[in-house]
Amino acid sequence: DFLPCSRKTGMKAELQAKTILNTVKIGVISDTHGLLRPEAVAVMRGSDFIIHAGDIEEPIILEQLAKLAPVTAVRGNVDRGPWAKKLPVSTVLEAGGVSIYVIHNLLELDLKPEARSLLNPSCASSCPLWLLLF
Repeated sequence: DFLPCSRKTGMKAELQAKTILNTVKIGVISDTHGLLRPEAVAVMRGSDFIIHAGDIEEPIILEQLAKLAPVTAVRGNVDRGPWAKKLPVSTVLEAGGVSIYVIHNLLELDLKPEARSLLNPSCASSCPLWLLLF
């Protein structure tokens, strides 16, 4: 299952510890469109977890990435079929106190309470650190 890492038992604590030590490697990829290039695999190798930000097109891509590290994926506009319907349009991950909001299409950005601080620059000093991937 390709669920947010924060839902995987033990993963959150391990990532927080690695982040404190500045040793977390997050692989980020999107728009693979059914093709996972060897160069991308080489870059992802050694990642603690991988984020696929949509337009996967073929579920085999997620299976290949999952051989390298745990994968969190969101659905892109070309992702169709039963496998794709299981993927969220957006998700929020946490790694060592940093929130990562992942979405493919910025026009689908919702205003869930945890996402509001992304759009409000006035809270930059008082809100948790956010990273927006799309």
